[in-house]
Amino acid sequence: MNGEELINVCQAVEHGHTRFVRNTRSNREGAVVSANGPRIEVRIGSDSETWHCEECEEITSAPAG
Repeated sequence: MNGEELINVCQAVEHGHTRFVRNTRSNREGAVVSANGPRIEVRIGSDSETWHCEECEEITSAPAG
């Protein structure tokens, strides 16, 4: 995810919209909770993980399962 994409996702989340991302290294998917600099906090089920934004791509729908 480049800088502009990250800004767009962060602004959407700040305004109460849900955005989903996929980690391109682990292939895990989740909902963006917040972002702090180059790191994104992602909710995966009942857990959360922090991913580096360069390892993420936005996806258009909720993760399956």
